[in-house]
Amino acid sequence: MKRFVAFALVAVVAQTAAPRPAAAQTVTRLASEPDRIEVTAGESVPLVIRAYGLDGAEVATPLRVGGSRDGIRLSDGRVTGLSAGEYSIYVSSVPEPGEQPVTLEIPVIVDWPPVARAEVVAGEGRLFVGSRIKHDLVAFHADGTERP
Repeated sequence: MKRFVAFALVAVVAQTAAPRPAAAQTVTRLASEPDRIEVTAGESVPLVIRAYGLDGAEVATPLRVGGSRDGIRLSDGRVTGLSAGEYSIYVSSVPEPGEQPVTLEIPVIVDWPPVARAEVVAGEGRLFVGSRIKHDLVAFHADGTERP
């Protein structure tokens, strides 16, 4: 299930390429490392996004980067999983007038951390022949937080 909600837009600049003349700044391709992200809720992984120009060389250029605010957080070159689910990070170049933006979608899968313990919570009432009482199971992560 992909979730599409409000997007956080931030401008980032590729830092590994030297500035080039304006004519060489046309972006023809975007790439990310990794090209697909799997992360556990509460943890983060690095993300590097690169833009490439007409000659295939990396170019320094502003990019728009957005993602679901309720499922993932993008900050300082890292992606943090907030809530289990399938999400996407969307990247686009900032084109010159008359040019089309170059786009990239990076799939993100956020998994829950493993369950460390579980508790059975007994329902209220008394049992009689032929009756039933509902019990609940509550699962906890290693850090003590309850699994939704």
